[in-house]
Amino acid sequence: MGLRIPAVLLAAALVLSAAQGAWSQEAGTAPPAAPAEVEGATPLLAAGTTAPAFHLADTAGAEFAYGEVGNRTPLLLIFFSVFCEPCRAELSIVRTVRGEFPTDALAVAAVCLDGKALRATVAGFAEQDGYSFPILMDEVDERGMFRTADAYRVTRMPTLYLMDGAGRIVLAETGRVEADEIERAVRAVLRK
Repeated sequence: MGLRIPAVLLAAALVLSAAQGAWSQEAGTAPPAAPAEVEGATPLLAAGTTAPAFHLADTAGAEFAYGEVGNRTPLLLIFFSVFCEPCRAELSIVRTVRGEFPTDALAVAAVCLDGKALRATVAGFAEQDGYSFPILMDEVDERGMFRTADAYRVTRMPTLYLMDGAGRIVLAETGRVEADEIERAVRAVLRK
């Protein structure tokens, strides 16, 4: 079983990361580089692994389900927080990539880890920035763990996954992933 990070600790890390980025911008310096991978840290799910199924509600309360056998479309999935500046930049890249492919060929969804209490704030952010793909709100279980982010081993933000039509992970990355890398991976999935 992988490393489980309590939702409170992950949220605190996100706020600290956002504060560091904001301070760096005010100070006119570049934000600090992402830390190197910590030895012994839980790695992302590997390419070729079957992606975990999940059901989450979007910011309007509509259900989104992924992983039903026989009913899979390739999925580009990003985990983010509205308080994470690198996440906001990556969401913009995902929006651009989304526009390059037919909506029936590639599903795109974003999983927000800011908590249901901020649902209206997240919905306003998504509307303001013009995200037409579902913005899903992760849920915290009785142990204080994120149901979906934990299943996908999310320990850094943003985290991006691409799954093929069989539900297998093709791409798993944290931090900034350039549009051309994502587009190449999506094109390879759609050619299969």
